[in-house]
Amino acid sequence: MLVVWEELGEMGLTVIKGRRIQAASAGTDGEEFLLAGSSDHDLRNPSVNQSGDSSFVAWEKPVEARRVDVEGRLIPAAAS
Repeated sequence: MLVVWEELGEMGLTVIKGRRIQAASAGTDGEEFLLAGSSDHDLRNPSVNQSGDSSFVAWEKPVEARRVDVEGRLIPAAAS
């Protein structure tokens, strides 16, 4: 299973991070990794959809006061 969250990045903007977790284990399977970042916008509200061994992660990127773009990334099972 892939767990995703938003976190304050080094540039002072929120980024999207992830980590793989085995449902049957008490711990994690790998290190957390950066899924997405932007040099000029916060990334918010990540959501993950699992399909077999792969996952698709989507998030919001506010670009104007009233407009939000939706972006995403396919994450293969071997990615970390």
